[in-house]
Amino acid sequence: MGENLNKKVASLFGLIFVVGFTTAGLFFLRNKFLIRYDNYKYDLSVKRERQLRECIFLLQIRTTNLKSNNRISTCQNNIKAGLLAIEKNKGNEQEFYRERGITKNFRGDYLGSVKDLSKAIDINPYDYLAHVFRGIANRGLDKDQTAIADLDWAIGLKNNSLEFCLPYYERGKSKYLQNNYAGALADLNKAIDICPNKFDAFYQTRAMVNYRLNNPSGELSDINKAIELNPHNPEHYTHRGMHKHDQKDYSGAIDDQNKAIKINPRLGLAYNNRAVSKVMGLKDDKGSCDDYKKAASLGFKPAIRFLKTPGARWCTVDDGIKKRRSARFIYRPELMEKESD
Repeated sequence: MGENLNKKVASLFGLIFVVGFTTAGLFFLRNKFLIRYDNYKYDLSVKRERQLRECIFLLQIRTTNLKSNNRISTCQNNIKAGLLAIEKNKGNEQEFYRERGITKNFRGDYLGSVKDLSKAIDINPYDYLAHVFRGIANRGLDKDQTAIADLDWAIGLKNNSLEFCLPYYERGKSKYLQNNYAGALADLNKAIDICPNKFDAFYQTRAMVNYRLNNPSGELSDINKAIELNPHNPEHYTHRGMHKHDQKDYSGAIDDQNKAIKINPRLGLAYNNRAVSKVMGLKDDKGSCDDYKKAASLGFKPAIRFLKTPGARWCTVDDGIKKRRSARFIYRPELMEKESD
């Protein structure tokens, strides 16, 4: 009987050992799985954050290079998917408000963008991208000084990521709108130093500044670089055409406007400026008149206003071309928004 009891006790201890060992093994495997799962979720989060920041930068620069079209489309889908995921689980409110504010920025809802980004900044005052895009939104609301303050703060954070050149670029644009051309040039030089040979918009904008600073060689060099980086943007050719017009190279100016129109046949700016070069360089009054009317039909407001003036009667009456007398105006891309209102 004693032997049977000993056997039962031994069996019980054996069972306890097996159960304990199995439980410990399962607990170990569970923890290992959870650690791996947490790492996986963290890696996904980091990857999504990196993708988002790259997408935001790509979309903000708004490159029209054909090779980037698929990336831009993918980025837009990633941002939408990210917003939906965050909206379902607002565990990270700061991230939610930041990304929704950036999305509103792209849609032109600058007031809504400022409200959301301000909430993100209230939660985390060191959110670099929230400051950058709140600055962009404030500029969209014609609050240039407030925009510069946000961009100053972003620059002061000394972010080491690729898009760190973005606040310099945006601050340069804001200074340009304040007619602070020297300050704009300094910021654009810094942006290009950080991100050289990457973004045509940087060189296009610096070309505008060089024009204002009466630096035609710098203007031409920058616009040629913009065309080299992105030969599919019609405004680059329009700008170079206007530069050639200023240098009295009217045939070259018309050639560049033709290239712009070939890329975008609905670019009223190109028709307007081709009209000026035709009448001043080639004395092609009829061709010039046709281009003015085409620009007006496309809604280009300076052409519409011009054709309503008494000085445009040479173009608006049947026999007027024989009695041509008028000042004609050429517009650079950066002036189109301001002067076409």
